[in-house]
Amino acid sequence: MIATIRYKIFRFLTHLCRLRLRMKGVKVPVSCIINKMPYVRKFRGSCIILGENVTLTSNPRHNPLTEHPVSLRTLTPDACIEMKNNSGMSGSTIICSNKVTIGEYTIIGANTLIYDSDGHTFTPERGWNTPRLRSGRPIYIGNKCFIGTRCIILGGVTIGDCCVISAGTVLTCDVPSGHKAYGNPSIIEPLPKVLGGISERKEKENLADETKRPENTVEDSSEEIVFLETLRELLEIDFVPSMDDVFRKYETWDSVSFLSVVAWLQDDFGYTLTSEQFNNMSTWRDIYQLIKK
Repeated sequence: MIATIRYKIFRFLTHLCRLRLRMKGVKVPVSCIINKMPYVRKFRGSCIILGENVTLTSNPRHNPLTEHPVSLRTLTPDACIEMKNNSGMSGSTIICSNKVTIGEYTIIGANTLIYDSDGHTFTPERGWNTPRLRSGRPIYIGNKCFIGTRCIILGGVTIGDCCVISAGTVLTCDVPSGHKAYGNPSIIEPLPKVLGGISERKEKENLADETKRPENTVEDSSEEIVFLETLRELLEIDFVPSMDDVFRKYETWDSVSFLSVVAWLQDDFGYTLTSEQFNNMSTWRDIYQLIKK
């Protein structure tokens, strides 16, 4: 009985909060959960958009880390804060002079600051002042991200999907999808695959693509590097093989190695290597050229 009464009171207070936000010019669907009224200050002409099932928690009873209400503030007529469907935050602050976008199913921990402007600029005549600015750079946070408590995310940062930003991180650079960031200055590392991270093979492909190729290298040299690195892990050898290595001369080469290579080619490249084909090959380059065809 008491629980039912509390739930009805909570729904009523949430309804009142939604009405007050609409009076301030915020777009709020009926499905939003507003747990205690946030602080909202909206510049004329700007927009604050909340998607379906967005949750804003300003009540420390529901999150003991919350030290102040959720704060949403726009500073220019062109500013836009958008929280997409099923995202949420507790006691955090977004200050926007350009654009801040929060992806679907992304959770933002308590006391995090997201600020897309430099806040102050320096001029020889007046020193530090606040023309406020028009200096904002958009911030984009992808889907299914977790932003820990007391993080600071500054202007121009893009965070990909399925990322984790650890508590207390100061973020001034982009974070690729499937990665985590921690510390100040921030360190970025891939997440385990089970948490949305990319596979080790895909990570090596990305690193190879970002490596600047010398002018005299062949077009597919980065693919060859990934091919050889994967072979090293597959065969559990302590050196990176060469494309012209005669693999049968390896001390560790045996029937298990052969079966491992055949299974890898089938799984990753969809190529079934027959025994007859394999008997006609002697180097890794022979196999590589076959699958490239």
